[in-house]
Amino acid sequence: MESVPAQGVYDDKAVLIWVDDHGVRHVSEYRANTDPTARYIDNPHETRDVNGDGKPELGRLPAGTSEYGHNWFKNKHETVGDGNVFTMPESARVAAEYDTNHDGLFNDNATGPGGESMFWHCGREGDVASAGCQTMPSDDWSRFTSDMGVSLTDKYTGEQVPLRYTLVNENPANGNTEYGHVEEGVA
Repeated sequence: MESVPAQGVYDDKAVLIWVDDHGVRHVSEYRANTDPTARYIDNPHETRDVNGDGKPELGRLPAGTSEYGHNWFKNKHETVGDGNVFTMPESARVAAEYDTNHDGLFNDNATGPGGESMFWHCGREGDVASAGCQTMPSDDWSRFTSDMGVSLTDKYTGEQVPLRYTLVNENPANGNTEYGHVEEGVA
């Protein structure tokens, strides 16, 4: 099994389809990541023990459609994206997929709570900064939020830009992408 670097890889594609205020249809593509990275496996705030074996598991969103709204999330301020995130509604309760056998794949058919805590936010070049969140490198994130109509004034008005997100797993037989385990000497 080939391991993905502990920082993850932008090996997914996000596509935004929208109609502007003049009725013109648009389609844009962005590099994205939809899997957690192994560097979060020892962080108890980012993992759950969903099968009760005493070992923490990383999770990710399963294929399907989720509703998000843009927020300036204070708990993400001064981190990736400077608080500029898309979150699910506070009342959302969404299942996540978990890798309970710790092989780096999401093919265990194990689900549990926590999907609602998986945001869309900016990552970094060379580090997807994801413990299960959907992320993009900063240049793609800037284009994405601009295409979504997010502006700095939203931070002060409290207005949310809605996002209906459909995640498609291109290879459900093996869980799509290995998140891999942290290798010696790989930071």
